[in-house]
Amino acid sequence: MLGLLFLLLAFLTGYSLTSLLLPDLFAFTDRDYRGNPIKAPSFLIVIPSAMLIGTLVLSWTTYIIACVFSSAESPLAYANGIVMPASIAFIIGISFFKRKQIKNQCKTLFRNTKSVDCILIIVVLLIASSLMIGNFYYTNGSYHISNSVYYDFSIHLSMIRSFSKGLNFPTEYSFFAGEDIKYHFMYEYLVGNLEYLGLRLDHAFNIPSIIFLANISILLYLLAIKITSKRSVGLLTVFLSLFRSGSAFIVGLIKNHFNFKEFDDYYTSNLHGFLGMTDKEGWGIYDIIALVNQRHLTLGICTILLAVMIFLPYLYSAEHKKQFFSKQLWVPSGIKMPITVGMIVGMTSFFNGACVIACLIILFMMALFSIRKTEYLITAVITVVLTYIQSLYFINEGVISFSFNPGYLAYDKDPISIITFIILLFGPFIFLLIAAAVKSDTNNRIVILAFFSPIIFAMTFQITTEVVTSHKFIIIGVMLCDVFVASILIRMLSKKSVLSITTSAILIVLSTITGLYNTYLLYRFSSYYTTMKANTPITEWIWNNSDSNDIYLTYEYSLSEETLAGAMLYFAYPPYARDAGYNVDYRMQQVVQMYEATTSEQLDELCATNNIRFIIVDNKNRESEYYSVNEENIASTYECVFSYEEDGNLTNIYDTEMPIYR
Repeated sequence: MLGLLFLLLAFLTGYSLTSLLLPDLFAFTDRDYRGNPIKAPSFLIVIPSAMLIGTLVLSWTTYIIACVFSSAESPLAYANGIVMPASIAFIIGISFFKRKQIKNQCKTLFRNTKSVDCILIIVVLLIASSLMIGNFYYTNGSYHISNSVYYDFSIHLSMIRSFSKGLNFPTEYSFFAGEDIKYHFMYEYLVGNLEYLGLRLDHAFNIPSIIFLANISILLYLLAIKITSKRSVGLLTVFLSLFRSGSAFIVGLIKNHFNFKEFDDYYTSNLHGFLGMTDKEGWGIYDIIALVNQRHLTLGICTILLAVMIFLPYLYSAEHKKQFFSKQLWVPSGIKMPITVGMIVGMTSFFNGACVIACLIILFMMALFSIRKTEYLITAVITVVLTYIQSLYFINEGVISFSFNPGYLAYDKDPISIITFIILLFGPFIFLLIAAAVKSDTNNRIVILAFFSPIIFAMTFQITTEVVTSHKFIIIGVMLCDVFVASILIRMLSKKSVLSITTSAILIVLSTITGLYNTYLLYRFSSYYTTMKANTPITEWIWNNSDSNDIYLTYEYSLSEETLAGAMLYFAYPPYARDAGYNVDYRMQQVVQMYEATTSEQLDELCATNNIRFIIVDNKNRESEYYSVNEENIASTYECVFSYEEDGNLTNIYDTEMPIYR
């Protein structure tokens, strides 16, 4: 199938580029950051890097070519028809002209592989698969979408289908059609292209999500080994990152007088959301559910991990203690690596912008204490330039709303309230991290500070109109800092003292019990789902009679047949558009005026002003609390080109290019 071939070509292209541009990765696992031998297999970094680089390169290349052929009947046919053969030619060419180098590199891939490495990969793939597939799958002609991911998936699936079934080139936001695209959409484009190439929608969405979630764990595992030289620390780091620390489980159990059945029944039977002692925590925004909901985060986090791992040797180098104007502090050892990393991070901007910001924050903190500072600067400049170019093309008006907001989501902003919030949110993690910093040497303290910097940023500043979006910075910071939390716990476990071993075991349980229980709830909640038929008369009509140039006036849908069809909606579920920086209030006024218009002339003028092609009237907007639909006026103004009734819901679609009142 062509979709699977695209993913294979992405990997092989990425592997070829890694071999050319980042050849040091093939020897990256020989030693830790202090120069001690660790004997880990190089595939732990090469394979995730190859998948990341190849996905970025092929996605952007096909997208750009599709934009060039945007006026064609099928832009993606041209894009894939050019890129996939070119990718094959590139892979063959590199394999031939660099065959000796690639042969030698391939020999190192699986050298020093231990059974624990293989077991880890199998386990994380199984966990990732069960999470992704369990919340979105296809059976008996319908897609089943877990209620835990319902709202996020409404925009994800809508954007995906705007590419696979529509002609969304150049791209617009499908929930706010007719304006620029402020939303980082490239992951949805990737999935849409895979569906276009023949993968079923759930496979197209689940397969890359499984790959990149598993790659996060693999890269974290290697990062921990590189820092501590211990595979055991790597394993515990992965465990901690999957099941985050928090105080919600213990505090909740205490409040229920340690009656676990009553506690469990409250959450599982009444669907009260996830555990949480702080504002919005019950949404699961710090747990693995966030990566299941917002799958574009997985690729972005892989970018951060790769960039950080490549630059960390400069921080651990003893030369960073030299004088400020020392040559080693500033003069680059080469420019190929920082240019490559800058390209990788820059290309991630419209896959997940928050991850790019977090990456730059971490690299900035590392650069302050590293040698080769110019290389950091090169990477940062390239990242910013690429991000600026993309933003200039896609965004007419900025989405960043930078402001000072100490305390993040703390109810009160006084120091005591903020400290209480931090303790409640992070649980044992924050105390263990402090202990790790105290026990660490200077280099590791600097690394801890750099890894913790996205959390400091989230607790201090707000970058969009919706403060809760900063939860991504917290997820990223906690994952990285888990390396040092795992290190101190393993150190305690390795002691012969019964007290030390028991204490460490208890702390591991306390550090993961909230995340484990929330993951259990996620599995329980996945049995509550919304079923959407893969093909209905409405979706078929939209696919056959319109494309992404046609704007629909509709009810403010979240997940519906219209959004699943990828129709470009003038005004859909408002919170997503508002968070992205769009003028929601103005459009709501226009929606009311169009649906309530009393004359054909008034309606026609409003539709022309707002570039409306189709008007949908169904029971949802007939029963809207915000306006009273004057369907009689709509029906006397435009031809009804589609009418369908099911279960008492009559859906009529009117074509504004077929006026009947004149």
